[in-house]
Amino acid sequence: MTVDRSSRARALAIAGALACACGDSSGASESETSEAETAASDASSGASASSGEATDTSTGAGPTTAATDDATTTGDATTTGGGAAPDLLEDDFEAAAVGGPPNPALWTMALVGSSGTITIDDSTAHSGARSVHVHHEGFSTYMAAQGVFPAPNNSFFGRAWFRLADGLPQNHVSWIEVGLAQNDVDEARIGANIGQLDVNHWPGDEEQRADAPVLAQTWHCLEFEFNGAAHELRVWFEGEELPGLTVTDWTTPPGGDGNNPNNPLIDWAPQAEAVRFGWELGGGDIWFDDIALSTTRVGC
Repeated sequence: MTVDRSSRARALAIAGALACACGDSSGASESETSEAETAASDASSGASASSGEATDTSTGAGPTTAATDDATTTGDATTTGGGAAPDLLEDDFEAAAVGGPPNPALWTMALVGSSGTITIDDSTAHSGARSVHVHHEGFSTYMAAQGVFPAPNNSFFGRAWFRLADGLPQNHVSWIEVGLAQNDVDEARIGANIGQLDVNHWPGDEEQRADAPVLAQTWHCLEFEFNGAAHELRVWFEGEELPGLTVTDWTTPPGGDGNNPNNPLIDWAPQAEAVRFGWELGGGDIWFDDIALSTTRVGC
């Protein structure tokens, strides 16, 4: 896919990771330990950041998996039904070379304490023939878009089709992050924990979780709204909103799952300087396709 940068808004800034580093009420918090260990490791290898983070570049090939094609492509925009055309960023990864990195005009590789890879893959795709495969090992394996921020009113919508090799993990991981350009400083994250979809706030490690039928080796649509002006976060799965992942003050919703029942956060939303897509904590494989960022909801 080719993005007209003069008419399409800017492409994303170097980002931070929605990498859930959270813990739960049953003591599932592993982020502080993981991030501290990474900080020490990165510091010794010359990496720099607030939690021992640095930016590096790495590419590599991914494993072969079965393809699924659920959408249509019109011109340079991928349409999957409903919503408006993205006005901040869109990429269906069709224009990038197989085995190489995603389009460097749109994406910067942001690997921190990672031996993982981010490569274009033609073995599976949601639409067209290609997707981007993130193979994660280490601490943080992300790709960051460039040039989008600041978004109007510090608010925007995101949409990505994603595919997991092995379904939802039990340990805490993150796949998307919105926040400051430097990782692990001030951010909201979307990922998984204890076999559920998860949203997480850092610092503080507050989280909310919700059940969703995420299957292995299956393309799923994930949408989110980051409303920094109102200090709200919302998440949709397959076009349906997940109330358990609607965040206002990071207290656990009535009847919901989370680790913060009594201590509301006020004015928590960071200034969105970056969004990153990939994987943080643990290890695993995820594919992304038809990523879009917009000032209005795009839909699946």
